[in-house]
Amino acid sequence: MPAEKQEVSRRFFGALLGVARTRLGEAQIEELLTGTGMTLKDLTDEGGWVSLAFTEQFLERLVERWGGEDLLRVVGEVTFTGPHFGYLASVFRTADPGPNYRQAVQMTAMFNKVGRFEISGESARSMDLRYVPVDDEHRETRRHCCILRQHQLAGVPRLLGLPSAQVTESECVVRGDTACVYHVHWESARPRWGEIVGGAALAVGVLGAAFAPTALAAQLGVCLGVCGFLAGALVTTRQRLRAVNALAEERGVAVKRSTAVLEKKYAELLAAKREVDAKVDERTAQLRETGHQLEQSLAQLQTLTKQKDTFFENVSHELRTPLTLILAPLESILAGEMDAAQQREAMNAMLRSGRRLHRLINQLLDLARADVGRLTVRLQNVELSDLLRELVGQFQPAAQHAGLTLELNSPHDATVIGDGERLEEIFTNLLGNALKCTPQGGTIRVEVQRVEGRVKVTVADTGVGIPPEDLSRIFQRFARVERQSRGEGTGIGLALTQELVRLHHGEISVRSEVGKGTTFTVDLPAGNNAEVAQRVARAPRPILDEAPVTFADPPHTPTGEREDAPLVYVVEDHDDLRRYVTELLSRAFRVQAFPDAECCLKALQGTHPDVIVSDVMMPGITGVELARRLKADTNTRGIRIILATARGSGDDAVAGLDAGADDYVRKPFSPPELRARVRTQCQLKRLTEQLINSEKHALIGTFAAGLAHEVRNPAAAIQGCVEPLRRLVTRHLPNPPPALQEALRVVDESAGRITSLVRDVLDFAHVNRAQVSPYDINQGIETCLRILGHRLNGHVEVVRHLDYAAPVHCQPALINQAVMNLLDNAARAVASGGRIEVRTSPAEGGVNVVIQDSGPGIDARTLRHAFDPFFTTRPPGEGTGLGLPLSRQIVEAHGGRLTLSSEPGVGTVASVWLPAQPSSTQQQEV
Repeated sequence: MPAEKQEVSRRFFGALLGVARTRLGEAQIEELLTGTGMTLKDLTDEGGWVSLAFTEQFLERLVERWGGEDLLRVVGEVTFTGPHFGYLASVFRTADPGPNYRQAVQMTAMFNKVGRFEISGESARSMDLRYVPVDDEHRETRRHCCILRQHQLAGVPRLLGLPSAQVTESECVVRGDTACVYHVHWESARPRWGEIVGGAALAVGVLGAAFAPTALAAQLGVCLGVCGFLAGALVTTRQRLRAVNALAEERGVAVKRSTAVLEKKYAELLAAKREVDAKVDERTAQLRETGHQLEQSLAQLQTLTKQKDTFFENVSHELRTPLTLILAPLESILAGEMDAAQQREAMNAMLRSGRRLHRLINQLLDLARADVGRLTVRLQNVELSDLLRELVGQFQPAAQHAGLTLELNSPHDATVIGDGERLEEIFTNLLGNALKCTPQGGTIRVEVQRVEGRVKVTVADTGVGIPPEDLSRIFQRFARVERQSRGEGTGIGLALTQELVRLHHGEISVRSEVGKGTTFTVDLPAGNNAEVAQRVARAPRPILDEAPVTFADPPHTPTGEREDAPLVYVVEDHDDLRRYVTELLSRAFRVQAFPDAECCLKALQGTHPDVIVSDVMMPGITGVELARRLKADTNTRGIRIILATARGSGDDAVAGLDAGADDYVRKPFSPPELRARVRTQCQLKRLTEQLINSEKHALIGTFAAGLAHEVRNPAAAIQGCVEPLRRLVTRHLPNPPPALQEALRVVDESAGRITSLVRDVLDFAHVNRAQVSPYDINQGIETCLRILGHRLNGHVEVVRHLDYAAPVHCQPALINQAVMNLLDNAARAVASGGRIEVRTSPAEGGVNVVIQDSGPGIDARTLRHAFDPFFTTRPPGEGTGLGLPLSRQIVEAHGGRLTLSSEPGVGTVASVWLPAQPSSTQQQEV
């Protein structure tokens, strides 16, 4: 059984540890606690609890180390003394032991959750008590607790300075009984001084009567003595009993109330803890899932980066090879090192290399056009048989030189709808790949078939084949399958081929077996007249990189023109590249471009972007230094930074990431990759902000749940006591000191601020708990202005343009609160002689509410945090920082918008748009 359980209060160990320290010392007590999971410091924390099993085990060890049960007698004698009983001694102390025992029975539940006391009988000097376990699971198993309880019961009269009571036990739970039964007998309280004085008065009266000169004087002396005694005894006794009974009743009520409050608080805290634990578990699972997704995205980006690097290395090789074959022969010809025949051969080689270079550049350009949706085809009737016959004839010399057999099987009529040049490019790529990957003695077969309005062309070879793991990515961009071939490749031929086939509304597929060969199949729509061509041209646009494309350039409407699109800063000193990147990103983002980092830093003083894409090598402040500065500033730390460089080494990447950059891209980059990286960083920034806001709201909700119970009631009690205190001071001090009056005023205002803070926090945490009804927005504004009239006091001009007449369906109390917050801010900002303008007007199916003041305005840095919870520019004690966040939350809960704009020295404008009729979802939320 765990040591720490809600069963026995650690206050039980106060007197026990105090006595044990006198003989055993702290070292031996710590030794006795070994293996229990508790320490001496833990036990001295009276606010904690322990289990019954631990209590019995520890008592047994203490008794054994002490040398007998005499320890329990000593503990019982000192339990109800001031040093060990503390403030409870004043609560228990009454005029007679009887009430003390009743108090002990009532308060047992505060310190003992495993058993309860019952009073079965009582008299003037005795009481019968029963101690009953709450259930069979919590029955005591050792006698030490029983014996200690007997001695503690005996020690109760010691609170009054009386001898210990006599306690006898007739039944015991440990012995198998259902309860522990005790009979307690104590001595009566000693007489008070009033009674002694009364007796003395009687004695004096009697003696005076004995020596009186006359019988009448004697009788009078006796009567006066008796009357004095009776009066003194009666008054003293009645006052004592009245005071004792009142004190006992008052303390009993207080103890019961405190016990109920503590029990309720414990239940609430336990429920809140369970709720928080559940939310923490839920958020932990969400974060774990998000982390898993981010890891997958990172792995994909790493794979893409690796493929891109390989792609550029291959392109570099493919460009340098034909350039070398062009430049080197030219140098030889110009140097006169070749005769006529050699020059002719060199010219042919240069021509082939030039064509190869031209084809490669065209492929790169086509791929770039495909990225931006500008790759087009000119559709017409094309006789595919004739095109393939001519193309195969061009490849025959190369096939014969390589020792290969190249065959064509095609019907005479195989007309398709397509672009002749693009179709030639498709099959040139396929034949070129087959030629490179087929060993000497192999065969390449081209076959054309007409099947139900379609034309299928297969290009099959008996080459090395493609491994299954590479077959799925054969058409991917930047993917290059390593095969035994006669030449290197760029890895873009098949990707471009697939794009061209799609533009023809066709399909391309591949099957392969390692060591046996590969077959590519191109499926194209057949046609033989212009009507079919027009039908194909009007067909739905094909899919290109999971985005629609057209046969001609569509009009370009940048997504970035939307106000809600993410804002991206581009920092690049090269003019052409800056314009290109700006145009590239403006399709999906709002973009601002800067020629250097200094201009970017100046712009950050006004607005903050979501992402900055910056070159590394720039004059003045480099991209790495820019990243370092932004991440060092708390105001710009949240901006995501992507660095780009043309260097091939990874030094810039390491330096940039060390400086705080969030991502890194090498030039030249592919447009989809750059857009994907920027989009990923925007999503990460948005996710981070959502998590932070979610945690803030969860924290405020939890805080508000406890605040309502723990703060509001004491604050109300304080405010309720101020006015009676003020009247009491006035009654007894006609001219109270100014310091006393000021102190009462401070107490009243402080309690008011606490109440206001509780209200704001509760409103912020529970804004979505109201009902929707029609509301006159103009009347609400007038009501708020009347309430604020004492602050405006005729010294501020209020101009009204209330032009919206229809009702708004909302929660009036919440909207009034939002409007009041905005008007209150304007009133605080405007000095005497200033101006506040309030406008309402119809707009976009709802109402626009504009509150403009002529105050000092707000600087851009402060304006960015205006809607952050608990952010305020007011002096301590004058603002909670929840007014604007609460107003925005109220407006957005109604499906509206709240924005704030300001210009230092001119004033501030708060703009609210509310729908006239909220949606059904918003009606459920509000």
